[in-house]
Amino acid sequence: MEKFDAEDTLRSVERWRATHTHMVATMFHRLLALPDDVKAEVRPVVAARDPARAAPTPPHVKKAMMDWLGPILHEYYAATEGGGTFIFADEWLKKPGSVGRPADEGRLEIRDDAGKRRDAGRCRHRLVPRPARGRFEYWKDAQKTQSSYDGDWFTMRDMGYQDEDGYVFLTGRTAELIISGGVNIYPAEIDAVILMHPAVADAAAVRRAERGVRRRGEGGRAARRRPRAVRGAGARAARALPRAARALQVSAHASTSMQSSRAATRARCSAA
Repeated sequence: MEKFDAEDTLRSVERWRATHTHMVATMFHRLLALPDDVKAEVRPVVAARDPARAAPTPPHVKKAMMDWLGPILHEYYAATEGGGTFIFADEWLKKPGSVGRPADEGRLEIRDDAGKRRDAGRCRHRLVPRPARGRFEYWKDAQKTQSSYDGDWFTMRDMGYQDEDGYVFLTGRTAELIISGGVNIYPAEIDAVILMHPAVADAAAVRRAERGVRRRGEGGRAARRRPRAVRGAGARAARALPRAARALQVSAHASTSMQSSRAATRARCSAA
């Protein structure tokens, strides 16, 4: 295959009896968007390894894939610089949204903006792995290399947290963080909610500086942009997306008690 095509991928896996493949969230989303008769006709048996970077597969997408194909999706989070976590499909069903535990215990820490180590919990901070051996350098960029290191530890500028059982959850990247009115906004969470709408093929939340508004930190405001891949009703569907996204956010994240819990968590993180 010269390029990814959802239906061709299914048929190629079946034709060549593939046993393993690497896929990312966008590919899963496009596979799930195939007509039901196509998905019913082609039933590939393949263990898909889902490489997560700073934008892991939205939980509802991964769950839908496993509802269709069974618990065969194994996921890892890693980078060329080093570090890494891994999670099997059956583990993920118990810890939805996680990218697993560190492959080598003790080689990943959660640190705040001041570089202080944080214990397990749901406060969102930088993930800081430690390479197994040696040090890396960014090609012809000594400043970036130096800013990435703190002693023997380095950061890929990803953000997340580690729960009490050692499982890591990604929330985004420091470069993507939007600060608006003192509130941290994580584009990956916005993308995950918008992608739940059946009219959306792909989504990317970005920030945009408003005229006359001064940025703070990584700040700016989130830009609400019409997706290029809206099918069906076209412009009408695009206009309906903000309303749909809000409705989906309510149904996905829910009740007042859940919102109160999240508010309390943010308060604890701020106080810590």
